[in-house]
Amino acid sequence: MKMDPYVYDIYLKIDSAKLEYEGKTDITLPEAEEILNLDSVDIEIKSVSIDGRKAEFQVKKELLTVHNRDHGKKVHIEYSAKIPASLKGIYHAKAGKETVITTQFESTGARHAFPCFDNPSAKGIFHITLNIDKDLDAISNMKPKEVHIEGNRKDVMFYATPRMSTYLIYIGVGKFEEKKRQYRDMEIILAAPRGKLTQSDLPLEWASQALSYYDMYFNFEYFLPKLHLISVPEFAAGAMENWGAITFREMYLDIGKSTGTNTLKSTMEVIFHEIVHQWFGDLVTMKWWNDLWLNESFATFMSYKAVEDIKPAWHPINDMVKMRTSQALLSDSLEHSHPIDADVRDPNSVAQIFDEISYGKGASILRMIEAYVGQENFREGLRLYLSDHALGNAEGKDLWESIEKASGMKISYIMEAWIKRMGYPYVTVTVEESKLKMEQHRFLMSGRSTDEIWPIPMTMLHRSGKVESIVMDERTKSMETGDFSKLNSRSTGFFRTLYLGKTLESVLSNWNTFKDLDKWGIISDYYAFLGSGKVSQDEYFRVIDCAREDMDQIVIEEIASQIYHIWSVTLSETVRKRGVDYIKLKMEKIGPKRRGEDDDISILRGVLASILVRMDQTYAKSRSAEFKDFGNLDPDMKNSSALAFSISGGSYDDLMKAFFDTESDEDRGKLINAAGWMKSGSDREKFLEDVSSGVIKRQDMQRFFTACTDAPHSRKFMLDNLEESIDMLLRAFSGSRTPSRVLEQCISVLGLDHEREVKEIVEKIKKPELQTGIDKGGDLLEINNAIRKAFKE
Repeated sequence: MKMDPYVYDIYLKIDSAKLEYEGKTDITLPEAEEILNLDSVDIEIKSVSIDGRKAEFQVKKELLTVHNRDHGKKVHIEYSAKIPASLKGIYHAKAGKETVITTQFESTGARHAFPCFDNPSAKGIFHITLNIDKDLDAISNMKPKEVHIEGNRKDVMFYATPRMSTYLIYIGVGKFEEKKRQYRDMEIILAAPRGKLTQSDLPLEWASQALSYYDMYFNFEYFLPKLHLISVPEFAAGAMENWGAITFREMYLDIGKSTGTNTLKSTMEVIFHEIVHQWFGDLVTMKWWNDLWLNESFATFMSYKAVEDIKPAWHPINDMVKMRTSQALLSDSLEHSHPIDADVRDPNSVAQIFDEISYGKGASILRMIEAYVGQENFREGLRLYLSDHALGNAEGKDLWESIEKASGMKISYIMEAWIKRMGYPYVTVTVEESKLKMEQHRFLMSGRSTDEIWPIPMTMLHRSGKVESIVMDERTKSMETGDFSKLNSRSTGFFRTLYLGKTLESVLSNWNTFKDLDKWGIISDYYAFLGSGKVSQDEYFRVIDCAREDMDQIVIEEIASQIYHIWSVTLSETVRKRGVDYIKLKMEKIGPKRRGEDDDISILRGVLASILVRMDQTYAKSRSAEFKDFGNLDPDMKNSSALAFSISGGSYDDLMKAFFDTESDEDRGKLINAAGWMKSGSDREKFLEDVSSGVIKRQDMQRFFTACTDAPHSRKFMLDNLEESIDMLLRAFSGSRTPSRVLEQCISVLGLDHEREVKEIVEKIKKPELQTGIDKGGDLLEINNAIRKAFKE
């Protein structure tokens, strides 16, 4: 049963020159309470009244406590606040010479803009009015209803929103340009700061395709009267699903001649991801942040699924498996992980679960369940869930009950095990005579195991091509071998498979009959087993060698990245030569750029070149001269060109000239990454000063830090500047997981040769918002040390 919503009337008088504002908010309460605890941070409360009578209030920490002794129902609050340069709450960012005021309210940013009940289950109806300079534009979730001009100021009054959560509110003020496309009886609007609007219509086209796809798939039309796609010049996240006013980093919407093929693919997926949130997250919202995965897992899975249906030549499900599933399998095999349904008591800690588990593992579990219940049953379950909970809040069990009801299959007990528990199993497989014997244990990269048992929906591929679905919900399971070929067809299951004894040889004998995702799954599993000590180098390379002639993109990228990781950790000359030989073989087969070639070939060429320049100085030197024409290079080869330039001794001055010559955020990102590979320590010092002074956008600073960590010759520099770098990240990315994620990578790599120094620095800087990165970084360092020991020459 839905409770009556809060009703907000919010009036903000914004001074864009002084970067401050005065606010008035009226909140009509659904029911009168004697004590009202509103969320309010960095806001100066001037007065509070209830039903026209002055009310007593206190401000303590992040709470505005109001005493409602007469049990009134209309609260009036007057306040003022600054508009900071942070990337959270309401903030300002530079767009050339102009300033844009924008917002990022997920998860707890709304309380930094206006006093409110900042809880996803405390849904409200919002009437928003912005008083701004006459020559500025305003964007919010709804269309403008009225505009009143008085002198050099104007009031922009927006239509009331439907019932929604505070974290989905959007406010944007600045000088914007717009392009529009009609979709049914509404407009899709592409907006960017003036001078930054792309000439490409692809974002509008993809948004229209996404709306059409989801309208039909969910049998529930998009709910609002317009949809904005807004390019934001400084943004901590990649994009944000504010209802009716989706925000994006510039790179995703500024499509032009510098846009790489991989970025095009990412842009389409991100647009579909944020638009499906308009149903999963906005229309139906989780009750509390422990069910964040209801938003993010679904948006992740459904975006790749939709793009796969619309543009199958791009192989989006392969991208999901390669990026999302792969990352989740690693993260959830660490000693420090968390269940998909995470324990979130403090809303300020929510940022730490915006990670591989909430996105990748959750999406992978949904893919596994869809494969188990069937596509039609899965879709009918989602339709039922949306119709039952529209404009309200839901929990995980509500979704399982809907899919169970639609399919007639018992899945709640399966999903409870996968959602409530961290970790996942690996299954050993032995074929003896006519029997297939399987046994499951929890998989941990540390090599440790537990007695847990999962109900595993699994698919079994037969030599005939038939795919059989079963559930393994006990420690061991035996069945007739039949014409068994392998477990986990197309890598739909979230588990790993270890083939024991001669069974591995039997599976590998079928190699050329497998599809690309089947090959990827075996290669991915055996690299994990190598790192955890479950297989030897010989067994691992036996698997890799089976794929030596393969030309599947996902297979080649996986092998190249695995060998690069081993080399990066060990700096083994034997491993380096093996990697260089493999990549050169593949690049020779791919050949030079050809008109009309498949997009995946162009992406693969760029990925392999970027790895090769880091592993082969001779190749890097042969590529470095082309950097002088950086702006005109093939976008898919620009990253490797910039890296080659830095690795071959290219100077800071020439790198920064290219940086200032380009208008492309994507190009600048590649140049920032290359800066971490500069050979000169003094050049890296100059670039660090650019990061600190704001020459480099705050949103991009982590690129430099992670590149310095990756480059073997820059690691001591990064160690010496680790404390300062994390401090910069904490100031720029308040309320984000970015500082913790960067620290995680730094610990896992810098600790290889400087473990004592890293521990001392971590001890000095540790705080709750970094703890996840500290814990996971320590786990990854142990794995890297084990790999280094295994490959010691």
